[in-house]
Amino acid sequence: MRISSSPSLRHAALCALLLARTVDSAALSQAARTVRVWSTVQSTVTAIPFINPRRMTVYTTQTVTSLQDAPRPTVFPTTVVETAIMSITWESRVTYLDDGATTTEFSSTTATVPSTWVVAGAPQPTNLAVGRDPACGKSPIAAAAEAPQCASRGLHTGCQGQCQLRDGAFWCLLMGYADYKVDSLKMGRACWGGDNQFEQLNTPCLEGDQRTACTADKGLDDSWGAVNWIGPIAGH
Repeated sequence: MRISSSPSLRHAALCALLLARTVDSAALSQAARTVRVWSTVQSTVTAIPFINPRRMTVYTTQTVTSLQDAPRPTVFPTTVVETAIMSITWESRVTYLDDGATTTEFSSTTATVPSTWVVAGAPQPTNLAVGRDPACGKSPIAAAAEAPQCASRGLHTGCQGQCQLRDGAFWCLLMGYADYKVDSLKMGRACWGGDNQFEQLNTPCLEGDQRTACTADKGLDDSWGAVNWIGPIAGH
């Protein structure tokens, strides 16, 4: 999978999508192959200080529409590809102070940002609550079970932050290399350790999971970095 936008636009679009913690179920269609999930519009106004004899005001409108390429999932876990269409329009309005005349210019850009999600199913009592940070260091919570996939590689099992809860199911983002720089895009359990090895598991975090790069006995390991990735990676 390749994206047709810069990392900064991709991250802006994905972060905008993550701001919506629920999905408009009425907009989903079991029959349609491509369905509109939701659309959001954000507007900002930036007033630039006086530049004699004029002043400039920039109006920015950002629209993000999310499309899902498959019917609403009913079997879990399953993989779903979403496409965020991000349109940004800038209106630059210049007012001349001597005669009050105004000129306006418009510019715009559109980015198409696909993202791959693993839909894991409904929350279970053993899952870490949404909005709750994973433990780091010694914790009164008993350690969660190590993932066999991590243990077989001699790696630790960690939690990057809980997956997104949408319409009663956990959605875990399959990240690309650049996505790892954005904390809000890191979610679900992951294998880590060894020679800076990292593998995203795309499963919801469990109660008692330690934060990625953190162990119950030593705390946060500042020397570790997710450099050597294992397994599926978005965009590859």
